[in-house]
Amino acid sequence: MSKLHSNLGNNCHLLVNFLRSVEETPNEIFVKDGLEQFTYKQFATFMIKMAGIFIGKYCVKPGARIVILLGRGWQSLLTVYATLYCGGLYIPLDSTLPMDRLEYILEDSKPTLIIKKQNFFASFDLAQYQVIDFDTIACDDINFSQGQLMLAHHPQHYSAVLYTSGSTGKPKGIVLTHLAIKSFADWAGNLFLKDAKHTIASITPAYFDLSTFDYFSSFQFHATIKFVPDKVKSSPYMLTDFIINEAVSIIYTVPSFLIYWLKRGNINPSQLNLKRVLFAGEVFPVKHLKNLVDLLPTVEFYNLFGPTETNVCFYHKVNRQQLNVNEEIPIGVPVPHAKIKLADKTNELLVKGDCLFTGYLASGRINLPTDNDGWFHTHDKLTQSSCGFYHYNGRLDRIIKLYGHRIDLLEIESIATNYDDVVLSVADLLINGANENKLALLVHVEDAFDKAAFFSYLKKKLVRVCLPQFIVNTNKIPLLPNGKVDYRTVQIYLRNSYEKQFNRVS
Repeated sequence: MSKLHSNLGNNCHLLVNFLRSVEETPNEIFVKDGLEQFTYKQFATFMIKMAGIFIGKYCVKPGARIVILLGRGWQSLLTVYATLYCGGLYIPLDSTLPMDRLEYILEDSKPTLIIKKQNFFASFDLAQYQVIDFDTIACDDINFSQGQLMLAHHPQHYSAVLYTSGSTGKPKGIVLTHLAIKSFADWAGNLFLKDAKHTIASITPAYFDLSTFDYFSSFQFHATIKFVPDKVKSSPYMLTDFIINEAVSIIYTVPSFLIYWLKRGNINPSQLNLKRVLFAGEVFPVKHLKNLVDLLPTVEFYNLFGPTETNVCFYHKVNRQQLNVNEEIPIGVPVPHAKIKLADKTNELLVKGDCLFTGYLASGRINLPTDNDGWFHTHDKLTQSSCGFYHYNGRLDRIIKLYGHRIDLLEIESIATNYDDVVLSVADLLINGANENKLALLVHVEDAFDKAAFFSYLKKKLVRVCLPQFIVNTNKIPLLPNGKVDYRTVQIYLRNSYEKQFNRVS
């Protein structure tokens, strides 16, 4: 296995630093998942074997699209690495996808192979695809020449297709190159992992872009990935025990997950080895962030920002002394591998550079929606403060018009969530026909809720046209598997609640 990385062509291949770490620290623990654990050398050996099986038995060629339906864990990580090692693109999918969503994505991506567990989608007809049970591969054996695996890679070769959730429409396949992911992974590794040998709690699934930190930054400085079991993810108390017992030093996840942990995790700071908490994917309500920051005074907190199409393009180290519950925290400054500018009039964020995706996959073809100068329009609105920090001001597609007025739903949510009894909130427009559109608000509360007092608070904070006309309280906001708000389910929930309360069908 000596000098394997030297045969991968250049330093833009995602696995070059992994193979270098295999040579430097072969016996260090790389992955732990429940009772399973692997050293760097053991994991590389399994990766090469699987890649050899892909090529020798299933005729996988460079550019092959390999769909991965394995859930979170070491099996998914191994399949991702083996796919990349033999020159393919990995396409990780949620194993709980509705059948129609899976059918659409498979038709759209036209995969060469589907790797899945035997019980996943057992009733779904996959006869037209080449489907392989992971356990069959793991037990398989084949003779192959390592030489045929050592593929030279151009930095613009494709590495992955990450599908959006499709919560606001059809899922979009975001095509990423080795360079796009590696530019983020290398930057993040140098910033967050260089100072010590870290242990990363892997929480996010491979189909969510936050996973690229766990998967591709970890090995740069010989870190260990420890997958958080599903039952632990769903129990804040168990998560706290996991973080303590596994000596976790870094967590990268979405704010809603951290809020859940903060409120119910029974956190004792003195027992933690936590050094950094990274968060992204949604706005972190400052009242909750401040509580978490105050609870963990020795932990560094970083706000990372960027759509999946660019991965992280801004970052900000949270300043404890400057946290103000009435002001959103900045998204900070651009990362060095992203070029950014704000559009005139709209302040829309435009991005290009090494971080940028290649395009959207549609019916097997890739389309890049950039303007004539190569800028990608994100639909995110930003402003820049006098001190140079950038601030997120919502999305252009979350600005609604009601009674002729432009209304920013993010502003309503921010003010609502600042109310003492509210954990999270989601605003939406219920469309019920001509002149009957209603501004609705779903609020997550855990204790007794005085809706009249809450509405009085909103009247003091919002102009009249921005006041919700229909408020529903719940003990849980619907979330997608990646931890973000499931807007489609929220809209259905609000509509059903409205129709039930007013006994009407639009």
